[in-house]
Amino acid sequence: MRTKYTTSIIIVFFLLSGLVLNSVFAMPIDPEKETSLSDFALQEKLISDPEKTNPPVSPPASVFYEGIDNGRENIDAFSPIRRTNSNIFSPSQAQHSSEVDAVVASLIQETVVGSSPWQQLNEDGFGDNNFQIPSLQEFNGDLYAGTWKDNDEVSSAEVWRTIDGGGWEKVDEREYSGCADLIVFGTYLYCGSWDGAIWRSEDGINWADVVTDGFGDSNNGIARFAVFDGMLYAGTWNGTTGTEIWRTDDGTNWDIFGDGLDPNNIAVGAISTEVFGGYLYWGLVNWETGAQLWRTDGITLTKVSQGTSAAISSLAAFDGFLYSGIWDEVSTQVWRSDDGIDWEYVLTFSDLGSGMREANGLEVYDNMLYLVGANPDNGLEVWRTSNGSDWELSASMGFGDTSNAWSYWDNAITNFGGKLILGTNNFSTGGEIWGYEPNEYEVYDVEMWLNLGVKDWIWGNAKPGLEVTITTPRDTIHTFADPGCNGCFGISEPIEINAGDTISVTAGDAIYPVDFTLPTPLLFNARSDTEEVWGQIGGRSGDLVQVNGFWEDGY
Repeated sequence: MRTKYTTSIIIVFFLLSGLVLNSVFAMPIDPEKETSLSDFALQEKLISDPEKTNPPVSPPASVFYEGIDNGRENIDAFSPIRRTNSNIFSPSQAQHSSEVDAVVASLIQETVVGSSPWQQLNEDGFGDNNFQIPSLQEFNGDLYAGTWKDNDEVSSAEVWRTIDGGGWEKVDEREYSGCADLIVFGTYLYCGSWDGAIWRSEDGINWADVVTDGFGDSNNGIARFAVFDGMLYAGTWNGTTGTEIWRTDDGTNWDIFGDGLDPNNIAVGAISTEVFGGYLYWGLVNWETGAQLWRTDGITLTKVSQGTSAAISSLAAFDGFLYSGIWDEVSTQVWRSDDGIDWEYVLTFSDLGSGMREANGLEVYDNMLYLVGANPDNGLEVWRTSNGSDWELSASMGFGDTSNAWSYWDNAITNFGGKLILGTNNFSTGGEIWGYEPNEYEVYDVEMWLNLGVKDWIWGNAKPGLEVTITTPRDTIHTFADPGCNGCFGISEPIEINAGDTISVTAGDAIYPVDFTLPTPLLFNARSDTEEVWGQIGGRSGDLVQVNGFWEDGY
């Protein structure tokens, strides 16, 4: 029986050599990626209450630990790795240490390696001010992501790519207002911006401009691409003179298509598309008179539906129906049609207790229809259905960060490498890319906060809706994986957990239990005279570890 899960251990206790370790924050690390200990570091943070027993306020997360064997007795799998960090202690404390070589090693639990089906695939904002990731597209076996970068001085569009969903490289950057959509047409990958530019690449590295002036109208931005019947289409965003549809058969020579979309009631943007039943459908935004649906057979462009909500945010063909996700100020709605003309109401998500509203996207993955919806209050949500009628929650609360409030319609959702991939907009820490791949595991991750005495906490994530059982040598606790927070679970009162304890966490039918034993002894060592710190802690560069001097004269 496999037990492949992740456990992170957050340790709080007194050190041996005149220092106090108050907390180790273990943050997400992709269990499939090799992690170098040279990326780990310690940072100083003074606290006023070293006896604090409450667990840290941070979302449960999967952590992968590497093991190192240095042959020391009782500290199996640890070895000091020196890293200079002059900010750990102030120069005014030179009598103790003006510069500490932070030493971090990590513990491997052979039977506890795994992760949640949802995993973040990039560094927030790609390590920069890429606050929006509005577009994703597979091209020649690689996944490409378009961003909108804003550094308060210059807005730019960046294009990044990865071969495996792990390591990313930037392949293009230019001073346009974001890469709003990406699409493959012929042998080229195309990108369009909110200020009306289109550029393309045949190899993903070398890019060339195709359109730079919004098709002659500075009000035109590129909202959405589509390929239909041998032609590339571009729908614009234009709140001044109204949205337009342009098309090309060679990628360079473009012509306007149709006589305009309801010129008497200006549609602001053509933001969603889908090919269904021999037609290309366009979903439109109209703030004044309501959403519109248009379609073409490649010859004529016809309006087929008029709504009262602001926009048809998304379109997807699934199981014989064309589905539409409705942008509504109160709650996201879903409608469907088997002919594109006559539409039936499916549901309003507020009826399921969801706070989703406004922007949403649809994508078919693994024989199910997924909807990614904005929740400006609590973070974006992901719902899915196998039959179009019965929907279940797959992710919520912006994957633990409520700043992941929304995603760009259908543009930012795709399939790649057997996973469902989506991009978020995050104006706090930067846009994120998340991948979903189902697994059989019932418990996704387990985390701890350890103190002296009966002051220990344990929490984690499991498959939403399941009962969770936590078993220690002293306690058996029954709790619940709350669907409202991605299956988070915890305990209501602190318990006692000691070095050497064997702990089991199960959920549901307990087919895949998380069984692990805490190392004994649990040791963390620090020497201010040699400027070394080492022991059983985990984390990576940028994580917070609180290390405080413990001397008679104070810090």
